[in-house]
Amino acid sequence: MRRFRILLVVLIALTACKSSQEKSDAYLKSAISLSQNGEARGAILELKNAIKLNETNIPARKLYAQLLFEAGDISRSFREFRYVSEVYPKDLDAARAMAGIAFDSNDMDNAQTYLRVAQNLDATDLGVRDIAVGVAYRLGAKDRDAEAMDRAVAEALTLVASNPDLIRARRVIIAHMLRTGRADEAIPFIDEGLRLTPTDRGLQNTKLVALNELGRSDDIRAQILTMIALDPENVEVQRLLMDWYLSQGRLDEAQAWLKGRIDPESADASPRLTYMRFLSQIRSNTVMRDELRRVLQADDVPNDIEENRTAFDALLAGADYVEGDTVSAMSDLEALIGRAPPDVNVDHIKMQLAVMRRETGDAVGARSLIDDVLAHDPSQLQALKEKAGWLINDGEIDDAILVLRSALSDAPEDPQLFSLLATAYERDGKDSLVSDMLARATEASLNAPDESLRYAARLNQKGEPRLAEKVIEQALRRNSRDLRLYVSLVEIHLGVRDWPRVTRSLALMSQTFTSEAAKTAIAGLQARLLEEQNKSTELTEFLQRRADEESSSLGAQFAIVQNLIVNGNTDAARARVDELLRDAPDDPNVRLVHALVQYDTGALVDAAQALEALTFDEPSFEPSWPVYAHVVEQLDGRDAALKIIENARLANPSSRALQLDYAGRLEAVSRIEDAIVQYQALYESGPDDLIVVNNLVSLLNASHKDPQSVERAFELARVLKGSNVPAFQDTFGRAAFLAGDMDSALPALEAAAKALPSIPSVAYHLGEVYARLGRTQDARQAFQEAVNLLRDGLAPDPLLRRDVTKALEELAQQ
Repeated sequence: MRRFRILLVVLIALTACKSSQEKSDAYLKSAISLSQNGEARGAILELKNAIKLNETNIPARKLYAQLLFEAGDISRSFREFRYVSEVYPKDLDAARAMAGIAFDSNDMDNAQTYLRVAQNLDATDLGVRDIAVGVAYRLGAKDRDAEAMDRAVAEALTLVASNPDLIRARRVIIAHMLRTGRADEAIPFIDEGLRLTPTDRGLQNTKLVALNELGRSDDIRAQILTMIALDPENVEVQRLLMDWYLSQGRLDEAQAWLKGRIDPESADASPRLTYMRFLSQIRSNTVMRDELRRVLQADDVPNDIEENRTAFDALLAGADYVEGDTVSAMSDLEALIGRAPPDVNVDHIKMQLAVMRRETGDAVGARSLIDDVLAHDPSQLQALKEKAGWLINDGEIDDAILVLRSALSDAPEDPQLFSLLATAYERDGKDSLVSDMLARATEASLNAPDESLRYAARLNQKGEPRLAEKVIEQALRRNSRDLRLYVSLVEIHLGVRDWPRVTRSLALMSQTFTSEAAKTAIAGLQARLLEEQNKSTELTEFLQRRADEESSSLGAQFAIVQNLIVNGNTDAARARVDELLRDAPDDPNVRLVHALVQYDTGALVDAAQALEALTFDEPSFEPSWPVYAHVVEQLDGRDAALKIIENARLANPSSRALQLDYAGRLEAVSRIEDAIVQYQALYESGPDDLIVVNNLVSLLNASHKDPQSVERAFELARVLKGSNVPAFQDTFGRAAFLAGDMDSALPALEAAAKALPSIPSVAYHLGEVYARLGRTQDARQAFQEAVNLLRDGLAPDPLLRRDVTKALEELAQQ
């Protein structure tokens, strides 16, 4: 009887199992039918049921993953394909899909990993070859391997010739043509791709880039309008059209176009919101706020506002915040969140309030709101960006990178994500990845000014001015009235001493810009050009002409004074500044100039008295305090100067420059622990300030030898890795040495020693690395060099002399 019961249970279980499989297959069959009829949402629901009944229903999982991918849910799609691959390692579809998703998300590690899996399964598969050629080209570009890039392009041409729908191979061809200055040849390849996939945003963006390269202005406008027609809700593309109108000086047309898109009877708020943003950015925040208040207070409120009242109330609060009504603005947003109807998504309002809290110093409140948003919607893009930003600031770089990569899987063309990744990699000392991310940010932003300027600065810093120049020139084609881009271009040309191009650019700037800020910038660049060419007489004459113009700024007049002093014309300098003081006796800038002339001409006591009076009368005039402290230090020593900066901080509590000055002066009077505390506070409020990082790490290296401090110093110093600044190289190398990372310490300290041959501590630091590596002769030579420098130095360091002597004695005993 017992045996019968066992058999009965087994039979029931088998029957139930069979029933679950049959039901799962039925759901799958229904999902296939729905999918074929274009009902993707219904198909996804059916597939969820199929998988719930049978977790190992692989056809259901694969279709589910594919539909998620097509719906834009990239992260979940990737997870589903990974499940399939783990259960069935020989499933080519899953491996190929994961390689493609990773490649498209710029996750090259996973792209290469899953591509190898797919190639081992079937290297001849067209989809696998399509991904492989993309990976090969991108790696070749990263390594600057021209031969590898050429091979990838040849393979891509072969693939596309017989299979025009292979989009990654097509992009390789297009990218190479653009990279090699053949935008005119790239256009037909782009157009053919768009005929096959007209909604491909990446290709649409690339066509815009190519048209920019060719300077085809009318075609650019037509292309932007095409992109708007394909995605009417895309604010970034609308902004491109505005940029085009602005570059052409057609502001009224831009405003009319935006206003004409508003339908007051519609429930769609986006056209009016876009129009309001235009008013704020191009006219002024005040103009936008006044217009918004007028509409909100009208007797007959338009339907697009009535149906989206919460969004417009939040916009008004934001405008109030910009105008300085911070408390009431945040209070209004808190009230909106509290009374919003259940069907209204308040996540964007919470993010707006979170940013306000962060900017007003309430980091805890900001993070709490961001956590709320992510708990409700883990993929909320702005919240992920904010979270990544605070993780970077907290030094949790690995976590920040994970957050940003997750966000990129859902928003692979967002330039801010690439910029944040660049910051994260910079903090982590991964130099090559920083440049790659900045390049991707510039590309994704379609050569927007902010991204282009940062990328160009990076290239210029790395000794690649011609590439930096090209980046700025591409940005100027789209943003021809951005003064910052012109200034950057002139600075690049000044750096390579290309005087004719500097002169042409300055002439173009003078024709294009008429504002006082532009005139001052142009004057400064012209002065630098004359200085670089060692034309002292011409410089004096130029500054004189600037000073005589009605629009002359005080800066230009002071430049004359300074130049007169440099050339020994002290009487003329005093006469010039006395004239300034008579014309504007209460102007703190003029009073500061007067005191500086007294100092520069040797009248230290008079300068100190003038500066004391100035700081007493104008305590919030920040520039006067460091000058006062410097003069007092010459007269009464470092402690007296430190006291002045302490008073300056009380008068200007938000001044970062004074906080930094204070930290340096604490260090100068040997209050090391106080200096560390001060630098730590500066680091927490501005972790991207490399000078602060360098000084903090240096103090920790010199004064704290416990393992926790050594580890922390090395972690902080990672951001200095790969820097071309010799002092930063020395600091990073020393931190790496103390942490036991000789592979990182050696190249950094060798570079520092080469650039700073007269600094004994740098030679000593390098000698210690050589000694640790067993390179005794090199260590002895480096230590001896430190001894020689200490012997010849005007201010010998007794502690360093002791350490070097001890190091040489230890070597002698080996």
